[in-house]
Amino acid sequence: MKLKDFFNGRAFKVLFSQKYIDENLKYRRGRCVQCGTCCKTFIFGLPCIFLGKQKDATGNIKYHCKIYRFRPKVCRDSPIDAESLKQNHDKNCGYYFVDINNIKIQGRR
Repeated sequence: MKLKDFFNGRAFKVLFSQKYIDENLKYRRGRCVQCGTCCKTFIFGLPCIFLGKQKDATGNIKYHCKIYRFRPKVCRDSPIDAESLKQNHDKNCGYYFVDINNIKIQGRR
């Protein structure tokens, strides 16, 4: 990736544009189910240092955030857009994004 592509692209907006984040979060629905998926690919695909894992009763590994109650804003905002959800979160994530092209505006004629 060329540097100019980074500064003009989605990655830069995700990392540095609060306006971009706020605009996209308007279309996010659901809730955090503490699956740890966002922690597995925190920044540049690296896992977060607070990612915990343990085996459940069936022997499957379950991920979780060790500081969930005190997690920083960058974590609370994840996923920040539909692309982030598709790339970095698995099917267990409790969030989804509504399609802005198909939103019915209530009260308009």
